[in-house]
Amino acid sequence: MITITGYNEDWPKGFGEIRDCLRSELAGEGGAFEVEHFGSTAVPGLAARPVLDLCVVVPDASGLPALMRGLDRLGYVHERAQRVPGLETFRRKGPDVPFLKHRTGSPYLVGPNGYYLRDPETRKPLIWDLADGAAKPFDAAIGEPALDGAYRVAGFELGPDGAEWSHQAVEAEPAFQKLLDHMATYTADWAEGECDVPAATIRRIADEFIAHPWYSPRRATVLVETLAALDLTQNRSAFIEVAVTAESEDDALFYEQTAELMRTYSDRVSQIGEIVSIGETLMAYTESGTLVIPLAADYVNWAPATAALARTITEETPGDRNVERRELVLSGAASPLARERFEALGVVVTERAFEQLEGESARLSEPSP
Repeated sequence: MITITGYNEDWPKGFGEIRDCLRSELAGEGGAFEVEHFGSTAVPGLAARPVLDLCVVVPDASGLPALMRGLDRLGYVHERAQRVPGLETFRRKGPDVPFLKHRTGSPYLVGPNGYYLRDPETRKPLIWDLADGAAKPFDAAIGEPALDGAYRVAGFELGPDGAEWSHQAVEAEPAFQKLLDHMATYTADWAEGECDVPAATIRRIADEFIAHPWYSPRRATVLVETLAALDLTQNRSAFIEVAVTAESEDDALFYEQTAELMRTYSDRVSQIGEIVSIGETLMAYTESGTLVIPLAADYVNWAPATAALARTITEETPGDRNVERRELVLSGAASPLARERFEALGVVVTERAFEQLEGESARLSEPSP
């Protein structure tokens, strides 16, 4: 499924950040190169697939092997050579460590009181430079920012209402290390005690999800946070088990938006009690007895795949529940024929669900108790 969204003003900004990162990280590798933004997201005002396409232009082909090694180091996986001579394709995989180091506050050192440790002279947050073995202000020339570990540093912390704590030689850790320490207690064994999913299953699904080539760190974070917000919902792991079957970036976006539909419905219409699936079709039972089928699609017409979906949600009932009502919740619209066929099968069709749910009092067509 290909998802098209309206033009996003953040696309050129996102391109600029990636371009600057590549220029900084690959300087001196493979000689001169330029980074260009191309594809539909590069056209101002044009609706497009929300995927940034970049072209790294290398004037001298002799420098290509070194540049490819540099891209591999940054987490870009070489997929294949195109039919056009000299054109190679890469995709981004795994956490964007260079971005964390150079474009976020992750390497900022944190003092014992929980505030950024600052340089006494410039009063700017400090970063530990692994290349020089010294703490430097964040905007100084830093060869290799540290994301983890602990370091002895002199500086001061600036707290609320102007409070300051001076330190001559205190142990400080990067903010990212603080995040790692915070998350360390939330193990699979801990999670098993909080839900009915065995730790081994949690580890397996987590490993598949983290290693998945089509979930960027941002997309994975959004999906996990969305499911975490469904804190009263059982069997959320079923969603991840289906989501890891994504075979493209469009599939990953589809599951991210499907989770957001599910959360929005639960927040604004009726509490979702349990997530279930039949094959790769995700559904949810509400506390009021409705079987909700969220579908992130711009437009649904009546085709063989749609007819198969209709049969699935009307002829099969996962969990042997007593279903009072079935509702297909779309992010987009349905064709007149698709709506007619679904309603003939007793399925309520709700279109443009996100728009309908804007505003506190907006509701979908859940019947009054």
